[in-house]
Amino acid sequence: MFPNGEEKLPTIRFNSFVETWKQDDFGKVIKLVGGATPLKENKEYWIGDIVWLSSQEIKNKYISKGTYTISEKAVRDNRTKVVPLGTPLIVTRSGILAKRFPISISSNEVAINQDIKALMFDPTKIDTEFIVAQIKAKESYILNNIVKTGTTVQSVNLPDLNRMVLNIPEHEEQVKIGEFFRQLDKVIELKEQELEALKQTKKGFLQKMFV
Repeated sequence: MFPNGEEKLPTIRFNSFVETWKQDDFGKVIKLVGGATPLKENKEYWIGDIVWLSSQEIKNKYISKGTYTISEKAVRDNRTKVVPLGTPLIVTRSGILAKRFPISISSNEVAINQDIKALMFDPTKIDTEFIVAQIKAKESYILNNIVKTGTTVQSVNLPDLNRMVLNIPEHEEQVKIGEFFRQLDKVIELKEQELEALKQTKKGFLQKMFV
């Protein structure tokens, strides 16, 4: 890792950008906000229309729906938080952390439980798609150096995460990079849908040919 504030250049970048990239600690540019689980026994908490997410639902890059919804009263009475559309969400406590580091972007306002942290930052300084792509690029480092193992359920060591070094170019370049990876993800999603459709077609032929 490089000292905070040191400038560094990537090995590949868009031709129109020449400024060096600066480095800073994750915790200096991003604030982590956690949530909570409203009391299950209180039915008034679970009759609203606010999407409430748990760690199992942080799977795809974008997320807009969850298994449960909660009420405004649940938000007022509990420590759960409602975060804005476009907020990156990471899983900080779950068995899945033994294999991967889930991160999603909310497609609408959502409430989160205690095993999720929302990433809050100044959107004029940090681009959402860019920072999500960079965190995904650091997944192996996070799993090997920041996720705590040896316990029943894996969890993210938040002080270590806050010390993780991020590479930060000018905002305009961030937007360009973020859009590049957003388009790649869109192509991958379309190809995956085509592959699933082809699998279903094959399944149909197998069932009809081998009765």
